Parts: sequence; C-alpha cells; structure tokens
Amino acid sequence: MTFIKALAAASLVLASAQAMAFTPPYHINGTPLVGAATFKSSGTCKVSPKKFANAQFGSVYDSTNASVGTGVIDASGNKLLAVINSTVPAYYSIVFQDATPGKEKIQQRYMISFVGDSMLQYIANESGCTPAIAWATPTSYFDVKQDAATAKANYAIKQSFVGLSDLSPVCVVKGDKQTCKGNKFSGGFTFTAQILIP
Repeated sequence: MTFIKALAAASLVLASAQAMAFTPPYHINGTPLVGAATFKSSGTCKVSPKKFANAQFGSVYDSTNASVGTGVIDASGNKLLAVINSTVPAYYSIVFQDATPGKEKIQQRYMISFVGDSMLQYIANESGCTPAIAWATPTSYFDVKQDAATAKANYAIKQSFVGLSDLSPVCVVKGDKQTCKGNKFSGGFTFTAQILIP
C-alpha cells in the first residue's frame, strides 16, 4: 500500500476529489486538514521564523486546477510551504495498534521528505537567495495518532533540512593551507492538526 493510500485510509481526511472554486494561486482539492505551521531557516538562505495559523494540508492544486501534490499551503492559498517529495520513498518508522475494545489506538509514523522543489522555491521567495539543493534530515517524519477513547486524531509533520545555496564551496587560503566550506543553510518546517474521528 502506498503512503498516500495508507494515510487516506487511516485518517479519512483526504476526501475524494470534488469540484471547487479556484483560490489563486493554490487551493486544497477536497476536505483540507486545518492546523498550524511554522517555517524557518538560517545560514546563507535565511528565512526568519514564521507562523501560519489555519494552514491547510491535503491535495494541493494550482490556479489552473492542476495537481501540485500532497502538501501544505497557508490559509490564504498564497504560499505553498511544502509538498511531499515523490522521488524519495516513504517508510514506516513506527506502527502501533491497541485493539482493546473502546480504547483502540493507532499510531503510524512515516519517514518521509517534504523537501523538494516547492520548499526550495518558498525559501528562494522569502530569503532572496537561490538554494541549489536540500535534504531532509533523518529526524524528519509524518506522524498520525488516533485514539478512540477521545475520538480524536492528531497529525504532526516535522521536517528538518540542510542545504547548499551554491554547489561551489567558499575557500580561504592561508599560506600553504586552504580551507573550503559549503554555502550551507539549515532549518525546519512543522505542521500540527487535530480532528474529531467521524
């Protein structure tokens, strides 16, 4: 089962596609998962810490109603914060289930990357620099917890990343010694939401 199918089955949040009025430049097609997001980066591509109330997670479409991917936009639909990097496989990190009647609990944690072209474009727009490449760190994840006792489902995305703004290192020469360092930046993106289980 693919990550997207597993997530849809577990959460019942990613509703089937339905016609929606366009919300330029981005909108969620179907029922969005609404929560809070944060974004920051430091180094050569610095983005001051930002908070996004009522950020939306789901199937992102652009103003022409073309699919962008599964990701997070701000409440106004003006900023595309992150999209799942489809070229990087998603893996289960934790799978837990308690089938005790009336106390059923499920936790699914995925190692997954939201670091890709969409995030790099957001960093470029906000920092004024042009990031060349970035990677999600191993501590990054997408976590889904459901608890029948509270009838709530909690979602959490944590993406830590490192990248380079230029693939050519900056070198300093002192006498016969040369030290080179990459034009590094690093940062993080989070999204959290809670819904009532239908």
